[in-house]
Amino acid sequence: MSRGRGTIRVVGAGALIALGLTGCSAIGDAVSDATGQAACAVVTPIATDVGAQVQVVADQIELDPSGAITTLTALQERVDGAVDVTSGDIASALGTVSTRVGDLIAQAEQVRDGGVVDQATVDGIETSIVDGLTSLAGDCEAEGEQPSATP
Repeated sequence: MSRGRGTIRVVGAGALIALGLTGCSAIGDAVSDATGQAACAVVTPIATDVGAQVQVVADQIELDPSGAITTLTALQERVDGAVDVTSGDIASALGTVSTRVGDLIAQAEQVRDGGVVDQATVDGIETSIVDGLTSLAGDCEAEGEQPSATP
């Protein structure tokens, strides 16, 4: 009879280990979901605001390069702040957006210093930024992690 109890103990211990591992997985998933939601709470407003402002400023580089530099620098700082509080693919994508905003700043500096704007380059950079931000926001929406608006 002791052999039967030993088998029950082994099976019982195995079941507890399996439950424990499943619980850890569920906890890990919950943490991952919460992290994704927090990242989306940061990314979504940036994607909307920065994307819209970049579109306006990119069209104004030739007319007001100094104003464009000021606005773009503030936008880049905002994106860099988001990079600092996110991680992984989101931080990497935001880093790419920041670099591209820096490329627009360089175009504006060139015009400010007497150069001519290369509109095709500016348009390409603008498209890259907007597409990157739209993709990030879309990922949040697809995951159902876009923060809900408060009335």
